[in-house]
Amino acid sequence: MNHKHLFLILLSLAVVACGKQSQQHESLIEYRCVTMSGDMVDVMQEVLHTQIIPDEFMELMSDEDSNDVQSNVNQYLSLPENAPQSLQPIVDCYNAIVMIYSLTTDYETAFCMETNLSKEIASMDCQSITDPSLRQTLENACSLYARAAKTHKDDDLSAADEVTYTLYGRLNAYLQPTFERNNSKLDSLLERLPYITNFNTLLNMRGKSDSIYQQEVITNYAYSKSFDEQCIWAIEFAHSDKSHSSFTQGAALLEEVMLKGQYSPYLGEVWTTWRAIVTDFFPMSNYGYIPNRLYNSMRYLCAQTFLQHLTEHPDDDFAAAMLLKLAANENIVRHGFIAGNSGPVERMNIFPEWEMSNNENK
Repeated sequence: MNHKHLFLILLSLAVVACGKQSQQHESLIEYRCVTMSGDMVDVMQEVLHTQIIPDEFMELMSDEDSNDVQSNVNQYLSLPENAPQSLQPIVDCYNAIVMIYSLTTDYETAFCMETNLSKEIASMDCQSITDPSLRQTLENACSLYARAAKTHKDDDLSAADEVTYTLYGRLNAYLQPTFERNNSKLDSLLERLPYITNFNTLLNMRGKSDSIYQQEVITNYAYSKSFDEQCIWAIEFAHSDKSHSSFTQGAALLEEVMLKGQYSPYLGEVWTTWRAIVTDFFPMSNYGYIPNRLYNSMRYLCAQTFLQHLTEHPDDDFAAAMLLKLAANENIVRHGFIAGNSGPVERMNIFPEWEMSNNENK
């Protein structure tokens, strides 16, 4: 077991214990061209009024950059001038996690695609990390992974992994108590309390392809009394039907929520649900195009929303926990699975009802 997977297991235990290119991009923007029936059309026209995949994010997706390198893209948080310094360790931790995943993902791409990405990896800017020791360790990791990406030698990779293992241990020591302090709140979040009194009812309706229920869900979204409720109903709409129509409209609705720039502890789940859907529009092979830069641009947008909320409410420890949980979502990776990249596994984990539906239809 390599160090990266060990960290993921530790992090998962901590959370559980606490409760093709330009043509493909154009196809994503056609989400809203799907024909829908009944009164749902009118409701959807009211709530969906933004372009899928904003232009500023699409600019990150170069036709020539088929490897979709992460290390040379600045998607790191900066503490606002009006924010208390007590938030800086949280920002450092978020940035460090994202940087580690960028480094390991880019090395994997360099190895898998047999290309030299050492220059891009070495260009990672670690200056957003204010803790001197943590920043120096990350800079060392950059140098070591850059060398490994160039030489593809086992000794160079082992040296890089050793530094990464040290980083994982240090960050996990910060993450685990943060999650533990918010045990009960995390449980309530998963059960949709206090907004939904019987969440099992919603779970049982997932993937049923019931048009009446879908209309009820989207109407609940349109007339929600709070942003938390909007997030809940957007997630449920994405789960309501496996058909192409609802699948793509679900992604549109989730993006609509993220672009509002409003805080909710459900925002992280909105992003992971959205990403799981969008991965279906890209190759699932080990060697296909994986647009992590696009996925992480939307995560960065959500992270900025979390940080703005924390700037205004610096004592909201649960918001801090959810920001770090957002960072801890690993990139879609190429290897480590029976067949293909991790995109299909991501979808199966988030949409288990689809797999159950497939088995029932066999």
